[in-house]
Amino acid sequence: MFYITQSGQIYSGDPQNDDRQLTEEEANLVRNGRFTVVNNQVVDITLQPGYSQNQRINEINSEIEEIHKQLDAWDLKSIRALREGGTREDGTTYLEYYQSQINELREQLSELTSEKTELETKLAELMEEEDDISE
Repeated sequence: MFYITQSGQIYSGDPQNDDRQLTEEEANLVRNGRFTVVNNQVVDITLQPGYSQNQRINEINSEIEEIHKQLDAWDLKSIRALREGGTREDGTTYLEYYQSQINELREQLSELTSEKTELETKLAELMEEEDDISE
């Protein structure tokens, strides 16, 4: 059994004081980790304003982190190519090839950063609207 305190804290076990037992629907949200507490009620977090924007921002942050790792790897290869030289089978130098890979990643990074900035702006506006409504 799950209970919620007057301050909105959720716990399982034996009820304390005048804590309210959660409904089965609320308990399912808690079990799935898809909940937030609003006005001392357990609600589906996916229905909250800004949820999808926050999810996408988290995805973008992961993608950006992965691109930075790939850039580091290509940078190391570029340094080796500067030192050792060499030409690929298609006639391009390794340095040119590595640089083209780096440029593609930087383009992706730029697009993701722009998308993230737009989402953060929209999210800030949405939260501002929510604050205006609650006042």
